[in-house]
Amino acid sequence: MLFAPGHNPDMGRNWQPGIVSDARKNIKEGRPEQLIQFVDHNDGGRNRALEARSDNFYSYFADDSLTNMAKSATKVNTSIPTTVYMGNGDYVTKMGSRYFFDSLPRHPKSKYQVSSASHREVPLASFDNALDWLKGIIK
Repeated sequence: MLFAPGHNPDMGRNWQPGIVSDARKNIKEGRPEQLIQFVDHNDGGRNRALEARSDNFYSYFADDSLTNMAKSATKVNTSIPTTVYMGNGDYVTKMGSRYFFDSLPRHPKSKYQVSSASHREVPLASFDNALDWLKGIIK
């Protein structure tokens, strides 16, 4: 179950050119622990100044990282029931199910749903539906 998944480094979510390159350089030079300072631009205008180890930052923000849902979905080999609940105002929702969901191996119980809930409201707004879906999976 995915509720309002939204991390998409391939769409430039870090909006800070050069920082991924700086992290990659630190890793290649044998300094993975070197701290990277960045501003985390989150949905809803919640921006925070943060710092992270270069290797951790890279693993989360690099276009080729596992957090790139579009690329990671193409690497899934096993068909498993997956349900995705999106809020209609989320950036990733604008890409539709083709962004990552359609790349997952097909399963008859998988589904992709968009609601009018905001990003933060998606889990609560989808709870009853998700519980029913889960009960249907474990029958």
